Amino acid sequence: SPKPQVGGSNPSCPAIFYLFWMHLMAKSPAQAPTSTEKNIFARFAQYVEDSRMELRKVTWPTLKDTRKATLAVVGFSAIMAVVLGLIDLGLSALVQSILS
Repeated sequence: SPKPQVGGSNPSCPAIFYLFWMHLMAKSPAQAPTSTEKNIFARFAQYVEDSRMELRKVTWPTLKDTRKATLAVVGFSAIMAVVLGLIDLGLSALVQSILS
């Protein structure tokens, strides 16, 4: 990472798994769940409800913005495909001329 003081998630391990692991490690192995703790199904239901509430707060892009972004990605991908294809064609011709 360019900024070592800044954390982040490893692409092979999404942050949710890291947070879940840290939650598991926070409890000592000898600590038994108490009757006041919610069971896993209640916690999962609370997680889903909290997620729904957060999704309602999101400002979603308009259809016009989505189309513009999609066209930009498709256009850039097409241009890069042509550029890389030409580089590959040139390098192939170079290798053929060296080997023959």
